[in-house]
Amino acid sequence: MRVELFASTLRYLSLETHSVRYDHGIQTFHTADGYSNGLSEVMLGKAIKELKPPRDELVILTKNQYSLVYGEEEREMFLTLKLFGVGTIPYSLLGRGLLAQPMSAQTQLSDSEDVGLGVGLFKEWAGTNDIVNRLLSHGSSRRTVSVYLFWRSITVPIVGTTSVEKLEELLGALDVELTADEVKYFEEPYKPLAVHGFA
Repeated sequence: MRVELFASTLRYLSLETHSVRYDHGIQTFHTADGYSNGLSEVMLGKAIKELKPPRDELVILTKNQYSLVYGEEEREMFLTLKLFGVGTIPYSLLGRGLLAQPMSAQTQLSDSEDVGLGVGLFKEWAGTNDIVNRLLSHGSSRRTVSVYLFWRSITVPIVGTTSVEKLEELLGALDVELTADEVKYFEEPYKPLAVHGFA
């Protein structure tokens, strides 16, 4: 009963808040499976259905994990999002920092349990070592190349940095140009994985 009441309250608040946002010109909404106790996508859908805003005026995005060492979203999620006109704002383009330094280095997020997927698991996957080594052998910084590779298939990346220097290096992705053969070279070692990060 308490869970049903909580869900009902969230849906009511969502309708009201989405209405206020839209009335004030906010047309971009992003959701994720973990928001609002797993109800954010349901709540946004209900608000759109009841408020009936022009669909072509809305920008709807969903957040997902995506990088050179975890690209399972390409198989089904990206195709489904494209079908329904939903954008994607992936996080962890650098594989929790793994793609920004040698495999032996520790990252600040090594012990992270966020969405059930830590750096240790990335390191165990087939293909990861080859991907990192190929990035190491490239003339540009690995951080810049990693981000560049995913500009082409996403709406906008979530950029999380711990310093201005790292942010400036990430912005260098705007100036990186890779040939189709180079992109294939970086992506080639990737092996299909079980989907991770969702309950």
